[in-house]
Amino acid sequence: MSQPSLPPVSVPTLTEVVEWTPAVQSALHDDVPSLHDESPVSSEMAWTAESSTLAPEPFAAIVPIDEAQLTQRILEHIEQQLDIMFSERLSPLMVAVLDRAVDELAAHARNELASTLQGIVRQAVSQELAQRRDPAAPASPD
Repeated sequence: MSQPSLPPVSVPTLTEVVEWTPAVQSALHDDVPSLHDESPVSSEMAWTAESSTLAPEPFAAIVPIDEAQLTQRILEHIEQQLDIMFSERLSPLMVAVLDRAVDELAAHARNELASTLQGIVRQAVSQELAQRRDPAAPASPD
């Protein structure tokens, strides 16, 4: 069995490990407010000061995001996704609904036509019977 390892005798602190350049040291001391400063620094101001002095080179070239453009791109993406969803899911449902509606419309039209034809035939038969009973009665133009 191995012996449990003992903690190191000396642990370096962060300032001993990281070597600060004089420019960064002066920026840290100049830009960071002390607890006794009268004017409070907002988090945005602190971030700006910190990022402008301490940001590595690759992050310094980041372009600020335009909220309107970002919103427009997101809305366009959502619209495309909705179009795909509608064409894939809604079209088959609409076909079934429209087939049923056409069938119901045809049945309703058939019933209305049958009812109208029955009324016309009933009126024509009653007029013909009335004429046979009373030949002197004039035929109605209806």
